Amino acid sequence: MWQEIDLGAHIHGYLAQPEQPRDLLLLAHTGFATVDDENRDFLLQQGHALLNCALLDEVEIRYPDAEHNVFRLGERLLQVLARLLLQPELHALPLVLCAYDATTPAAIRAASQRDRQVTAIAACGGEIDRAGGDALRYLK
Repeated sequence: MWQEIDLGAHIHGYLAQPEQPRDLLLLAHTGFATVDDENRDFLLQQGHALLNCALLDEVEIRYPDAEHNVFRLGERLLQVLARLLLQPELHALPLVLCAYDATTPAAIRAASQRDRQVTAIAACGGEIDRAGGDALRYLK
């Protein structure tokens, strides 16, 4: 059900989509995290396309501070967003950034720079203040 998708250097991504998706949920993690079959199937039945991506590769994730480098994670998310622009079937969909813990501030930074591309941010945990005042003020 998951299809590997090229998101550029250092980023691993897997895509699952229904026949006619209504939006794209970009599931951003620091390292690769799986989405269990039950949740994946439920989201697909609701019409969501899913892009599960790891913003750090296997070597980078070994460094203890890598998950806290908001700048690097933000740049990687911007790289993913740029790649999505090159894929017309995905680019046309409303995009929701789903962030978890360490990726939350990076998602806020990326969304503030790509506000026309990102429809919404859904965050679970994370310190939003690490996104920086400019990004937070921009998203008000």
